[in-house]
Amino acid sequence: MQNADLILVFGYFFFTFDLKTLSIMLNKFLYSFLFFACCYFISVTSFSQGIRVGQNNDTPDPSAGLEVDFNDKGLLMPRMTTAERNQIQSPANGLMIWNTSSNCLDVYVVNTWQSLTCGCSEPPESPMLMNGSASVCAGSANNVYSINPVEGATAYIWAIPIGATITAGSGTTAIAVTFGSESGDVSVKARNNCGDSPANTVSVTVDPILSAGISIAADPQ
Repeated sequence: MQNADLILVFGYFFFTFDLKTLSIMLNKFLYSFLFFACCYFISVTSFSQGIRVGQNNDTPDPSAGLEVDFNDKGLLMPRMTTAERNQIQSPANGLMIWNTSSNCLDVYVVNTWQSLTCGCSEPPESPMLMNGSASVCAGSANNVYSINPVEGATAYIWAIPIGATITAGSGTTAIAVTFGSESGDVSVKARNNCGDSPANTVSVTVDPILSAGISIAADPQ
């Protein structure tokens, strides 16, 4: 075989090889392009119309950003203890978790965690030692009475003497009270969905305000 023939054979071989390689590369590129184009289209459609997770491919409700549709499954919220919940940084209003310490569904509303609903088998224990003064002056304000949180309680029910007013903290573990002129009991019960605990009570004496008087004795001369 002449040198020219060899050159033609090798040239044809390499030319054919390059065409095949180029064809494979183009096919891979085309497939990749179509795949990412489909993903982009799906993501844009999901974003603009909302997302539906369920047993069929129906369009999600126009008012829902996320619609979950199952007849044999539920929606499971993140589960954590009260301590773990309190470590969440800057929680958004409406953030929800299942509290494993209290067995409550908690939601963050206006800078505080609140329990929406709780599971229970019995009422909570009675609150322990109450902190607060047992003797106050009539008309005095900002008298604070407090207890430690009771496990499983979702609210606290306070009772105060006649004429007194709770000015802050109603339903929580600490209240501020403005007293009238009547002595009486300050008491608190812990509450959950199963009922109220026995009350913890402190008797408070309200001391009257003494008015200062000036007496002038007559000169006997």
